[in-house]
Amino acid sequence: MVSGWNRMSVIPSLTLFFNGLCRLNLEVAARPPGRHFIDSDSPDGERSWPVPNSHLMHVSDGAPAPAPQFPADATLAWLGLSGRVALVTGAASGIGRSVAEILATAGATVVACDRDRPGVEAAVRALSGERHVAESVDVADLSAIEELIARTARRFGRLDILMNVAAVLKRMPYEAVDEIEWRRLMSINLRSQYWLCRAAGEHMKPRGWGRIVNVSSGAGFVAQDTGATAYAITKAGVLTLTKSFARALGPFGICVNTLVPGATETPMLTAGWSESDLAAARARAPLGRLGHPMEIARAGVFLASELSSYISGHALVASGGALMR
Repeated sequence: MVSGWNRMSVIPSLTLFFNGLCRLNLEVAARPPGRHFIDSDSPDGERSWPVPNSHLMHVSDGAPAPAPQFPADATLAWLGLSGRVALVTGAASGIGRSVAEILATAGATVVACDRDRPGVEAAVRALSGERHVAESVDVADLSAIEELIARTARRFGRLDILMNVAAVLKRMPYEAVDEIEWRRLMSINLRSQYWLCRAAGEHMKPRGWGRIVNVSSGAGFVAQDTGATAYAITKAGVLTLTKSFARALGPFGICVNTLVPGATETPMLTAGWSESDLAAARARAPLGRLGHPMEIARAGVFLASELSSYISGHALVASGGALMR
């Protein structure tokens, strides 16, 4: 039972939080179409959202919709991310870049990692704040990612959050998957997450706090795309990997969860799918469209925040209703 003192302190805070969300929704509804988000650090309180037109959401009739907005005001204090150090893989584009944007806006220091050096450097230049770091690392290289974790801990004296976003997808019939392609998918999509979880966990243990978010896919639950059989197997492995680390690291105050995106308009998806494939994916979602990377990222950052303090070993699905479990 909540004491009277707690009720008096919690209720006004909750009221402030939800009032902030209501205000944000009203501002979003009133804005003209465009790619914007609120930025309290900008002189005019607003700046353009750096998302190319090809990444805009599409509603069921194919008309583009503006990118989702995220508040950069006191509402973000509830996330408890200010002062945290977060490592984000796959941060040059898509979901990873959106995750880095939100974390930085919420006050975290971001170490953005991607094998695409120009892309990840551009992503870091666009972040709010000055302490962020771009790291060009191939997560398939185990020695490189172990050194990445150690280097991050030395540089900042801590590592609080790991966002395992990096992945590859190449659609091909299962008969065409040779050993080289199999090893590549396993190394990037699954093995890298295992090694990063293990290395990051060792730096989180002494602090008694940590958040690890491993990105899987709806394909890990429902292998409906016969052109991505090997990919689906790696993403199914991520689900069990997360549960195993949640059990092992839980006693040290570390929450480990899986983010499960549905079909999302990222370069990785759109590069391998035809327009008919994309239309079919939109039709599978009751919301009638693909997800925007920012929508998926917001769910992931929730799992990385203080708001998820009693959630661990969970798979949070963000699929527009396409995957109902």
